[in-house]
Amino acid sequence: MGSILTPTTYRVTITEEHIVNNNMTKNTIVYDIPNVTNVDHRVLTCPATTSIDLFTIDDTIPGAGQFVSSSVKYARISNLDNTVNIAVTISGSQGMFTQKLAPVSSMFLAGPEITSSFSASFGDSIQKVMVYPIDGKADVEYVLINA
Repeated sequence: MGSILTPTTYRVTITEEHIVNNNMTKNTIVYDIPNVTNVDHRVLTCPATTSIDLFTIDDTIPGAGQFVSSSVKYARISNLDNTVNIAVTISGSQGMFTQKLAPVSSMFLAGPEITSSFSASFGDSIQKVMVYPIDGKADVEYVLINA
């Protein structure tokens, strides 16, 4: 039996508005991802000071919370809590980095490749994305797009 899923385009629109001394600047970025076959969306509460695996990315068969690296085109991770900071750790086989994510803010990944030491190439792929609420339990949301 053939797949009943019809690939579609996923559109990301980011709008920024700045008002300084009554002068407004507004920027809008539109990013289209063609041939999307899977959208994964989850909201979860992470216990205080406990590391949680949000999702894993590798070259195996996809499963619950696990995605094939070559198909990952976009991910957004959002801290939905209005007071608690979270740490987002993105790791690969050759290293990792951690980003502090302030309350009610987001970070974006536009592909599965990372490096801990840039030298004109990306020699590693994301294997795991983890979150750690720093100051107490926190609500976290992610969206992951495969094409």
